[in-house]
Amino acid sequence: MLRYLPVVLAFGLITAGGVVQGLWSHRWSDPGPAIASFADRLADVPMSIGDWEGKDQAVDPISIKGSGAVGYVSRHYTNKVTGQAVAIWFICGHPRDIAMHTPDVCYPGSGFTQQDQTIRYPVVLDEETQEKGDFFTAVFRKQDIHTNRVDRVFWAWSRPNEPGWSAPDSARIAFGGSSALYKIYFVSPLKERGETLDQSACIDFAKVFMPEVRKVLFPEADETDASADPAASTEVEALQL
Repeated sequence: MLRYLPVVLAFGLITAGGVVQGLWSHRWSDPGPAIASFADRLADVPMSIGDWEGKDQAVDPISIKGSGAVGYVSRHYTNKVTGQAVAIWFICGHPRDIAMHTPDVCYPGSGFTQQDQTIRYPVVLDEETQEKGDFFTAVFRKQDIHTNRVDRVFWAWSRPNEPGWSAPDSARIAFGGSSALYKIYFVSPLKERGETLDQSACIDFAKVFMPEVRKVLFPEADETDASADPAASTEVEALQL
């Protein structure tokens, strides 16, 4: 009997590992309603923000399905003063899908060549508080008889109800236990070969766009901050008096 003990123990470990992985990835649960409720918030992402005017872009249904997006925003914003242009791809869905299909994988599949290494870069999410989030960024080029374009792309993820954006080495592991996941791309053309990251139109756009995103995606966080702020509480009490 003892000779079978190692096999039994190994089987138990494999089974336990499978159960943990299944629960972690929601394999046997249905997080659909939760995902849908978070995805619905993307409909409130404003079309006009400061000097930036947006225009929705059509997306191939096959691409939407392949991305795993339950909800999405595909939009092109133009600054009516400076002429800067930024495209966004903003999606929400199950973590096992949203953690994948990053630009360094998808862009080469669409005929682009990555021009430099993917790096992690801090992006200011709120100029007033100087809160920052980590984004991945890289440059991609597509050149053929019809096209010659060079794009700077930034991308990051965020959990619902947890303000902040990050770019972990393995998004699949970092966000695997979440009920849903957001992912955002900022894309802008490089105007000059030597354009620095700080000079990217994406950075200028993020400064005005991300505070609006916080209001739309994380309203609970703002309510919590207000209730925890002694000054805000005093102000409310004074109004009540």
